[in-house]
Amino acid sequence: VLFFYFKHEDEDRDNYVSMARSLLAQLFNEDKGILDYFYSKCGASGEDYLTSRDLIEELLTFALGNCNSAYIILDGLDECRSREERRTIVYWFRELIENLPQNDPDRLRCLFVSQVDSARKDYSGLASITVDAENNEDDIELYCQAQSVKLKEKLKITDQRANEIACDVAASAEGRSILRAH
Repeated sequence: VLFFYFKHEDEDRDNYVSMARSLLAQLFNEDKGILDYFYSKCGASGEDYLTSRDLIEELLTFALGNCNSAYIILDGLDECRSREERRTIVYWFRELIENLPQNDPDRLRCLFVSQVDSARKDYSGLASITVDAENNEDDIELYCQAQSVKLKEKLKITDQRANEIACDVAASAEGRSILRAH
C-alpha cells in the first residue's frame, strides 16, 4: 500500500514531483532490489536532486512494474497546486493502470480521494463513491445502532438510552463518516 496526502499551499505536498518522490521512497522501502537501477539512472541524470519529471516517471514506472501488486491511495487530490497538476496526476495513473497486461489487470489499483469540485471532468469514467449525508446517512445510522448494543452492555444502560445515543450520534454526523479503524 502506497499513500500520499496532498496539502494545499505546501510545496512539499501539493504537486506531482513531491507525490512521485514520496511513492518512490515507499517503493524503495519495500524492494531494495531497485536501488541499482535508481542509482544508475539518477547518477547518469547529473541532477543533484530528483526533480526531472521524465526521470521521476521512468523510475516510478520501473518500480511499479517490478512489484507484484500495489494499492496506491492519493488523498486530498483537490489540494494540488493547480488543476493542471491534478489532471497530470490522474491522467498518468489512469494510463499506467489501463495499460496493464490483460492477464493481470488487478496488479495495480489507485484510489483518488477528493472533495467534489470542478475536477469531476478529471475523474470521468472512473468508479466513484460519494461520502455525504444523502449517500451515507442510512449506513451511519445502522453503524450507530450496532455500536449502541456494545455501548449498552459496556455502560449497563437501558435499550432506550442506548438508542437515544445512537440517534444523536447519527444525527450529528450529518452524513460524514465517523468510522475509525481499531
